[in-house]
Amino acid sequence: MHALSAGPGRSARISAERGSGLRIHVADGSTVETASMYERVLTMSGRGPAPETVVLTRDRDGFCVEGAVDPSTGDEPWTVRLSMPAAGAREMKGHSRWRAFARTEGAMVPLRYGPTDAVESVDPTLHWELRASRQGELVLLTWERVAQIIDVTVSDAHVSVLLSPHGIDASDYRAQLKSNLVDARSTPEVQEGNFRVRLPLRTERWGVPDQVIPCGVYRLRLVHEATGAKLTPVPSQTLRETFPREHLLDHMRVRFQLGAQGDHWLAVAVSPPLSPEERGQRNQHRLRATANAGSADEHSVFFRTLYGEATNDNARAIHDELRRRNTDLTLYWSIQDRSVPVPEGGIGLVENTAEWHARLGGASYVVVNVHQPMWYVKPKSQVMVQSFHGYPYKEMGQSWWARRRVSATHVHSYLERSAAWDYLVSPARYATPHLLRGFFTPQAAQQVNVIEAGYPRNDILLAAEGAEIRRRVREVLGIADHQTAVLYAPTFRDYLSSDDMTAKRVDFFDPAAAAEGLGPDYVILQRGHAFNARANVTTVRGPQIRDVTYYPDIADLCLASDAAILDYSSLRFDYALTRKPMIFLVPDKDTYHSQRPGIIAYEPTAPGAHVTTTREVIKRLKNLPALTNRFRPRVETFIATYMEKEDGQATVRVVDAVFGSD
Repeated sequence: MHALSAGPGRSARISAERGSGLRIHVADGSTVETASMYERVLTMSGRGPAPETVVLTRDRDGFCVEGAVDPSTGDEPWTVRLSMPAAGAREMKGHSRWRAFARTEGAMVPLRYGPTDAVESVDPTLHWELRASRQGELVLLTWERVAQIIDVTVSDAHVSVLLSPHGIDASDYRAQLKSNLVDARSTPEVQEGNFRVRLPLRTERWGVPDQVIPCGVYRLRLVHEATGAKLTPVPSQTLRETFPREHLLDHMRVRFQLGAQGDHWLAVAVSPPLSPEERGQRNQHRLRATANAGSADEHSVFFRTLYGEATNDNARAIHDELRRRNTDLTLYWSIQDRSVPVPEGGIGLVENTAEWHARLGGASYVVVNVHQPMWYVKPKSQVMVQSFHGYPYKEMGQSWWARRRVSATHVHSYLERSAAWDYLVSPARYATPHLLRGFFTPQAAQQVNVIEAGYPRNDILLAAEGAEIRRRVREVLGIADHQTAVLYAPTFRDYLSSDDMTAKRVDFFDPAAAAEGLGPDYVILQRGHAFNARANVTTVRGPQIRDVTYYPDIADLCLASDAAILDYSSLRFDYALTRKPMIFLVPDKDTYHSQRPGIIAYEPTAPGAHVTTTREVIKRLKNLPALTNRFRPRVETFIATYMEKEDGQATVRVVDAVFGSD
C-alpha cells in the first residue's frame, strides 16, 4: 500500500487487492486545532480521523520526532504529545522547520492546521511557532537560542532594533546587518532584560568614511564573538503583522519585510530615495517628457558612467581636468543611489528622480560611455560626447546585434541614439574605423566629430602621482610593502549571460589554491566584471584574497598590483601601459571566440604567458622577473601598434576639443 497526497488535508492510498486490481482510497485527513508547549513537550489536539501516531519531520535532514495519539471519544478531539529533544541537544541547534504527518497503518498523510492565525510562544528554552503552509498543511518552526525582535525603527543614521533574548547572553554577541556588499556591525545595549542594537546606514568603504550603504536586501544576524556562530533573530508575530513597512529618508528608502519565501528573518531592503511622485511608470513617463522638453541652457556637464553604477572611467578624468582649469561649469553625476561616491566638486543626481530628468535635459554637455537612455531625445543645442569604456576588441555594434538577432526596432534605436553623438572619443587609429562601422550608419559616421586621442582614463597610469595612489590603495586593501599583489580580472562570458547585462562568473581560476600555493607573500585581488557585479556574484574570501569587484576605480587597482591574470578583457590594453607582467588564463579560448569573435587578432594583443590552469598561473607568478623580461619586447610592440596615442595627455586633447575655453 502506498500513501499519496490528494490535496490539502486529504489522503489517498493505492493498494492492490486480490481480484479487484488497484484501488485508490481517498479520505479527509486530520486537522490540528489547538497547540501548546510546556517544558519542551508539544501538545496538539485535533479533529477528524485519529491517526495512530503523529510524526514531526525536520526539512533539512529528515530527523523525526514521533508521539502516540490519545484517540478521541465521540465528538471529543484526539490529542498527541511530542517530546522535543532536550535543550542544547545537537538535533535542536539553530532554526528548524518541521512538517507534521499523521501515520495510520504505515501510511503518512500531512496534517492540516485549522486556525487562520499562527500560534507563537517562547518556552523557557525554545521559541516555536505553529502555522499553516500555503497548502493548509501544518508547519512547526523552532528556534533554540533565539532573540525575538520586538520593535524596529529607522532614522537617517541607523536602523534600531529592540530584541528579547531567550537562551542567550546578549553580551556575547554583536549585531550584523549584511549583504553581498556591506557588513555593518553594532554592539548590543542592554535595556531592562531586552537589548537594543543600532546598525549604521553609513559606513566606511574603501577607506572613505561616512558612505551611505548601497541598495540591496540586508539580513539581520547576531554573531557570537568567541566562535563566530551566527544566530538569526526572529520578528515577533505582532511585529510581522506590520510588515512590509516603508520609510523614505533623504538618502534612501528603507523597507522592513520578511525574508525570501516568507522565512522568519528580518530583511531590510534599501532602495533609491524616490518620492511617491517619482515612482511608478506613469510618473516616470511624465518626468521623461520633462527631460525631452529640455532646452540645454544650463551651463553644466551631465556625466553618466555605465548606468550610474560608478563615477570613474574617461568621464572622471574629464571632470578632474575641468576642475584643474577652474571651470565655471556645474558638474553633475548620474548615480544609481547615494552609495555611489561623487568626485570632489561634483553634484550627485540619483537616477529617475525629478532633478535627474531636469538636469539631463538642461545640461549644455552630456558625457556618456554607453548609449544614452532609449527614450531620451537630445535637445539640438546640447553637446553629447561618447567616450566608450574600453579598447575595442570583441565583436560589437551592428555585427554583434545581428549575431544576437536583436530586433530591427532595437537596432534602429541604437543607431538613432548614436546619430545624436556630437563627439566620439577613439583611443587609437586602429579603433576608429571599427567604432564608426559598428555604431553608425554611413551617413551618420561622416557627421560625428572623432577625437582620436587615447583614453583619458589611462593618463593616471603614466602620471607621477600614480606612486602615491599605489601607496594609498595598498594601505586601504591591507597589502604590505613586501607582498606581491596579483590582480585577477576576467571578463564576462557571453555563453554565461542570458540578458547581455548580467553574467555568472567563470571558475577557471582557484584563488584559494593560488593563495596557498604562492604563500603569505602574495595577495590576490579578485575583480569581477560589471556583468558579474550586477548579478551580485560573491567571491572566495581568505586572508590573502581581496574581493575588489566593487572597488570604485580599476585604474587604482592597476597601480596597486604587481602583476595581472587576464583573458579577453580590454583591460589588457590599459594594463600593458604599466609595463607590469600579464598572465593570460584562457582555457576556453576557442569557446569564447566562437561566441564572441574578436575584430582583430587575439595573440598580438595578449603579450604574456598563455596558460589553462591555476597550477600554471602559480608557476609563472613565482618568477615574475623572468616573465617580465621574456615578454617586455612584445609588450612594447603591442603598445606601439595599438596604443600609439597613450602619452598621458589624452584628457587634455579631449577637453580642448569639446570644451575649448570652458
